Amino acid sequence: MALTKDFPADHIIEIDTKNTLQESFAQMNNVIGRIPPGVPILLIAINDQATMGMLQAVRAAGRVDQAIAVGNGADEAEALATDPNLVAATGSFPGSYGNYLIPIALSALAGKPVPEATFVTHQMVTKANICKFYKDFPCVGEEDGYKFPETEFATYLADLKKQDWLKGYEAILPQQ
Repeated sequence: MALTKDFPADHIIEIDTKNTLQESFAQMNNVIGRIPPGVPILLIAINDQATMGMLQAVRAAGRVDQAIAVGNGADEAEALATDPNLVAATGSFPGSYGNYLIPIALSALAGKPVPEATFVTHQMVTKANICKFYKDFPCVGEEDGYKFPETEFATYLADLKKQDWLKGYEAILPQQ
């Protein structure tokens, strides 16, 4: 919500999904009645499983035509490829972390200085680019043409770096 200034706080409902499909389904069932009929529903959670649980609850309530979901992890590839309401997922791909960690470990073993933190790049996986990450699923449709708001993000990062609560942890922020 960092880039959506003036978004009404009362339009956000946070639930404790316990990071599981089952709990997110149950909790979404508990709150779906608080969302007026016809109001768009955006779902996002800590992982794809929790996102899918909420989406299943919305579907069970007959409200899926009003919902879109964005996952986090991109490890529910089949759902991402086939569910029209799951529009994207942030892919962290921890299997590639070795590309970042092995050079750091080798530097440490060689007695060379190592960074305090390393920024790991994530990917936004959509139906249009899923084949680049999961060969069993075809890419469908065209890229949406979304351009990351570099200027706004740089301003946001600069502001974060001034926050007192981040003192001593600035190295975890991307340098760009």
